[in-house]
Amino acid sequence: MLPRRRLVTVPKAAAVAALVTGCAVLAVQAGAVPLPHDDDSRPGRGLVASQARAGADAGAQRPAGLAPKADFNKDGYGDYAVSAPKGAVGAKKKAGYVAVVYGSADGADIGHRQILNLDSPGVAGAAAADDEFGDRSVARDLNGDGFTDLAVGASNYYEPDRRFVTILWGGASGLTSGTRLTGVEWLDGREMTAGDFDGDGKGDLVATGQGGAMHVFYGPISKDGTAAKVTPLPGQDSTGVNVVAGDMTGDGKDDLVSMHVYEESAEGSLFWKGSGKGLGGEPKRLESAATGTVGDLDDDGYGDLVMRIIPDDAADLLEEDEGTVKVYYGSPEGPGGKGTTVNQDSPSMPGAGEKGDQFGYDLTAGDVNGDGHADIGVGVPYETLGSGSARKNTGTAILLRGGKRGTFGTGAQVVSQDGYGVPGKAEAGDLFGSTVTLRDLDDDGLDELGIGAPGEYGNAQRSGAGWVLRGTPGGLGAEGAVSFNPGDLKAPSAGAQLGRWSAE
Repeated sequence: MLPRRRLVTVPKAAAVAALVTGCAVLAVQAGAVPLPHDDDSRPGRGLVASQARAGADAGAQRPAGLAPKADFNKDGYGDYAVSAPKGAVGAKKKAGYVAVVYGSADGADIGHRQILNLDSPGVAGAAAADDEFGDRSVARDLNGDGFTDLAVGASNYYEPDRRFVTILWGGASGLTSGTRLTGVEWLDGREMTAGDFDGDGKGDLVATGQGGAMHVFYGPISKDGTAAKVTPLPGQDSTGVNVVAGDMTGDGKDDLVSMHVYEESAEGSLFWKGSGKGLGGEPKRLESAATGTVGDLDDDGYGDLVMRIIPDDAADLLEEDEGTVKVYYGSPEGPGGKGTTVNQDSPSMPGAGEKGDQFGYDLTAGDVNGDGHADIGVGVPYETLGSGSARKNTGTAILLRGGKRGTFGTGAQVVSQDGYGVPGKAEAGDLFGSTVTLRDLDDDGLDELGIGAPGEYGNAQRSGAGWVLRGTPGGLGAEGAVSFNPGDLKAPSAGAQLGRWSAE
């Protein structure tokens, strides 16, 4: 199977991200004195003075291929939706919930939050044990009212009729109502993405059903859960599917890439070109991959496809994989060409690849420094910091800078709970970096990086936690960094695994 992709506020400090030779790392703990630069035992060495925060370069446009800002209450600030699919709802264990932390002028605002589940007022249906509501979600304006909506999957392992997609509708007060999506029997939503595939300005949703079958729900989707049109996508029978969307041809219509696995073997990836009639036709075959994201890295106007490659098409060996990420550059014909490959052993990359790290377990695209080039957030949740069982699978996240074609990976930044200014402490099994999400939460044109660690022991065992790190002209900064666990959100904690998924 393909891998499962996901309240303490740090006072503002003078130190943020800083460049060192070939890479960058997060800087000084708020209010603390930096450790000596010759300490090689943990991330955070070789730091220089902080940079003042500023907005994006006025001459730089938002990179092509990126998803629109998720703004559920349309106040101009992006919002961060992170899931706890193992969280209890009352006495219903593993019913699952979604936590929304709203953006503000100061970034992620823990005081302005929502906890949503299938028992929430205004949400159709009722929660049941093992639903794992929030196992997948995707943000997009699906009914065309200008407010971002959130499509959320429930994937009950034991009850097939408890596998469905609920759309939580955005409004001036945020997400306040929800409707089950209709039109396809046995729609499980175990994988979802969204885009505008026919170029009509309305958001469209792709969701999987039984046997990995893919269905396109064209917008607008009404608040009774009915799409304007529902179309299946032909393709091979799959036991695992991942999907990612973005405009890779520069024609103003989003395209789709689907990644397929059948039992233990990867079955390649398919590129579906958007058109005035939506998705369809004969797809273009691409290399087998496990995860992906889209963003214009080289600022040529075409979204680029970034994927974690499955080595030798052996999907059953992903858990042992060090991890390799490859860029297929966009063009009028879609992603292709020689591309650029990077892993933790690439020149200028921090650290070193080790068996089972799974570099690229999750991928996200955004613009952290506002230079008009998309940057890529890479989750490495099985990274072991140091040695010994006490540090196994602590996890990291890495930011790869966009720039001139072929330079992918230079100026990389590493983030871990051992980094200066990052709240918390790295411990075995945290799985920090299981989910990564880039979006602008303070409306300054610089994207923040959201990071999930579902194994974090916050206020209970495996309660999970989320982090938000600010974007600056120099990259990711520690100033104003925020972390939160379910207890901080006043949500169910024990075994909740908050951060197992976050909505793109």
